[in-house]
Amino acid sequence: NDIREHKCTLPLILALNDETTCNSIFPLLSKNNPDDNDVELIIKSVSNGGFLDKATNTMHQRLDNATQCLHRFPKSPYRQLLSNIISILKQPII
Repeated sequence: NDIREHKCTLPLILALNDETTCNSIFPLLSKNNPDDNDVELIIKSVSNGGFLDKATNTMHQRLDNATQCLHRFPKSPYRQLLSNIISILKQPII
């Protein structure tokens, strides 16, 4: 679990940039070993604050930008491969 491993993901970064959310989750994140309840509260705060959606929107914007940048290069198998990777990254994770 990213939270238990103290990995900072984009939704978490966005949540920490929000003063109200930061005030509620920072103490939980500061613990060396957050328990299940702490992790659940952090996940709910990030989700309820809309930070997952904001991170998804940011990802899609950056992937769209990457697609536009690819079109500056001549067609090639490499460009097609990168385009395929972008398409895969745009697919929702189930």
